[in-house]
Amino acid sequence: MRQGALYLFLIWLGYGVVDMLFKQIAKTGTAFSSGLFLSFVLAGIIMFGYLLVRRTQWNARSALGGSLLGLLNFCNILFYIRAHQTFHENPTLVFTVMNIGVISLGTIVGAVLFREKISRINLLGIALAIIAVLTLYYWTVISG
Repeated sequence: MRQGALYLFLIWLGYGVVDMLFKQIAKTGTAFSSGLFLSFVLAGIIMFGYLLVRRTQWNARSALGGSLLGLLNFCNILFYIRAHQTFHENPTLVFTVMNIGVISLGTIVGAVLFREKISRINLLGIALAIIAVLTLYYWTVISG
């Protein structure tokens, strides 16, 4: 139980640090694309080295799945930084929409791909999350 709590704390801490670093990258302006790409290449090299040291067994399905996941993660971060650049006056909007989106879409993907059951309260939560995002956008961008 304590180890689980430690992992949750480390995720929270890491997510906060990474979010702040992304915000700083967004402030740098136009050269961020190459910096982001270089970061992913470096992370890939480190991870590849780690997997080689651990003597991980490779197969085509895992390599394809990992590549797809990496591409989606890269696009996610790219759009996240672009959103910070677009809404540089209101980073709270980007943080909030990102978090609500992760939870809502994670729930939907779990239901569709992994056949997890979604209760009525979960459906209500997803609907309220979408309403919250639209409301934040309206108050921040349109009426602001």
